[in-house]
Formats: sequence, structure tokens, C-alpha cells
Amino acid sequence: MYRIKPWEELTTFGKRRHIYTFRNICAEDTTLELADGATKIFLNTKGTLNDVAEGVKAFLDYVDGHICDDPLVREIDEAIQRIKQENEKRVSYMTFAMKMMEERKAGFKEGERQGIAKGRTESLASSIRNMMKNMGVSLEKAMDVLQIPADERTKYAALVRD
Repeated sequence: MYRIKPWEELTTFGKRRHIYTFRNICAEDTTLELADGATKIFLNTKGTLNDVAEGVKAFLDYVDGHICDDPLVREIDEAIQRIKQENEKRVSYMTFAMKMMEERKAGFKEGERQGIAKGRTESLASSIRNMMKNMGVSLEKAMDVLQIPADERTKYAALVRD
């Protein structure tokens, strides 16, 4: 005898049907139906009774992971495959776009860093020029006062002369 597991009983109502249709019926008088048009339908992929059309059975089998030659099932499966491919492309595009944004941010930061460095260099070169002109000191003395490192002095000397 087939024993129903608790989780199956919740999903199949213990009757092994493929379809269960419920309407709002009065508990005290089952001849009275609440005419609100509400109907609840539960489909069960594990049903064993012959209670649905073959097309519905094929669809339920598909939901359960089995593909068959039913035209509707094939059409549904093809549509799902197209959507999955579109989603994969969309995810790939979004990943690419995010990487581009990250690279752009990194580029801005690098540009900012270079701009700050260039501004510092131009400011120091201007200070050297001003010291030489207004205070009458030599290029070497101005670079000493401003503590220009020895490995950068050639660069500043060229900037001041330009």
C-alpha cells in the first residue's frame, strides 16, 4: 500500500489527483455557494488519476522536469530557453557595464592624482621663478629652500627655464 508522506499530503490533499478545484461553499448548507466568482485551483505534478486532459498532463510532467513532444510543452520550453538566454546576455552586459564604470572611476581617480601632482609641480616651479626674480637667489638656492629632492631637480630646472 502506498503511504503518503506529510509533505505530499499538504500538496496533494492525499487523493493523488492532478487537479483540485475549490469554491466558496457554506459550511452549514453546502447547497449555498458564495457567488463571488472566486475559484482556487491546485495543480499536482505527482497525481496518478486520469483526471486531466493529456495536454495538461504533459504540462504538469514538464513542470516536474520531464520534456515531451507535446506542442504546447515544446513552445513553453523554447520560450523559457529564449528568456534564459536573454537573461544571460543581460547579466553579461550588466557585468560589462559595471566593470566599465569601475574602470572609469579608477581613471578619474588616476586623473585626479595626476592633476594634483601636476598642480604641485607647476606651483613649485612658479615658486622657484618668483624666488629667483623677487629675491635674487639662484636656481639651486631656491630649490634648496623649497626642499626639492635631488632626483627631481633636473625636471624643475627645465620647467623654470621654459
